[in-house]
Amino acid sequence: MQLASLTLRAAKLEDSGKLLAFYKGHPDQFLLPRPWGEFETAIERGQFFLIVNDEEEIVAASGVFDYEENQPFVELAETFVSNSVRGYGLQSIFFKVRIASVIVYQGPSVRITTAVDNRNTFSLRTTIREGFEPWTRPIPAAYSNCHLCPSKNAQRACCCDFYLLPVSKARNAVSGLLDETGSGILKLKNNKGHTIELRYECTILMGELRKTLDSFAAGDTW
Repeated sequence: MQLASLTLRAAKLEDSGKLLAFYKGHPDQFLLPRPWGEFETAIERGQFFLIVNDEEEIVAASGVFDYEENQPFVELAETFVSNSVRGYGLQSIFFKVRIASVIVYQGPSVRITTAVDNRNTFSLRTTIREGFEPWTRPIPAAYSNCHLCPSKNAQRACCCDFYLLPVSKARNAVSGLLDETGSGILKLKNNKGHTIELRYECTILMGELRKTLDSFAAGDTW
């Protein structure tokens, strides 16, 4: 079975209404209801990504967020993939493209983190597979939105565990992304044998920014 092709691209401010409706229409216990201004910041700097179908309907979304200003850490968060396109590895692709966005926009000295509720076993497996390791001493700002969480636990400072990506694993992720996107189209198959075609239309994978990623993957730093 061949599904309609999908496109991965950075969100634009004019997508805000559709994006807000997407999250409201897919409530999830594992997503933190963070202030909308944080989404807008990610969108404005090109670090919120969408996967859309041929009708420009959002079927998956994910972003990069600050903990607070002037912190050398960012958080990969708010990933949601619609049921209709689960099982194709889109969460892994989101990890790679967000890691790449941090390298080109913030630089390799900024540390990349994420947080996962251990009940979310699929996301936890993907996080570990992408190379994240336990972040045993998160900065205090990592807990700044915990008061908004519907899963607050009196026995824990946060219902999630925090993870940090070593630079070597970031290089592996970027290298894999560059290999996958050489043609601009990636064919993905689920365990039922169904396939989709994913087109990449991301600025970070084009021109000089792609050369920056090539340099990072090869071991350069700046």
